[in-house]
Amino acid sequence: MAAYEQEHHLTPNGWVSANRCYLGQVEEPKKEVPSDRVETWTEHTEQASTPGQKHTNWNLTWKSGFVRDERRGALRDQFPRPG
Repeated sequence: MAAYEQEHHLTPNGWVSANRCYLGQVEEPKKEVPSDRVETWTEHTEQASTPGQKHTNWNLTWKSGFVRDERRGALRDQFPRPG
């Protein structure tokens, strides 16, 4: 089974994909964090050896202390998660 993690940053203009890790190793070069991000989420995916079978979950890993929860929720509604 293969596993990887992909970071995604929610900004006022939509989602920005960031660093991806395979087996704990970050792909190079590392990507910069957008200065206008309001949230950062980590998408964890486990790919089974059977083609087409995978399990994915999302975890909120950071949120701006300067953006209200209502505004962040509105941005998530406006811009569905990538993938």
